[in-house]
Amino acid sequence: MNFCTSEIGDLCRFGQYLGVVEEISLRTTRIRTSDRTVIYIANEKFIEMEIENFSERERIAFRSKIYLTPTCTTTNVDVYLNEINQLNLTILSLLEQHHCQLPVASGER
Repeated sequence: MNFCTSEIGDLCRFGQYLGVVEEISLRTTRIRTSDRTVIYIANEKFIEMEIENFSERERIAFRSKIYLTPTCTTTNVDVYLNEINQLNLTILSLLEQHHCQLPVASGER
């Protein structure tokens, strides 16, 4: 039996379903699937299911090196940094939509 295999905000595969846990009540667990539909699974059946929790994967730090040419202008760098900021805002928005929290890297406060 699986006990406490997922928490609210976890992205998991539950049998044939893939989705984010939105609510865990006394009787059911509510899951928002990747196509934005909602399914309810009775906890009695939920604890018997094979659950793959993607939220518990090891986190790998992403540290990319950016190489600039001698002819690169500050305008080019500013445009690049603005695009990275927009991408980060998009990722944060998606996490909020799925009620997920951004993991904090070890050593950060």
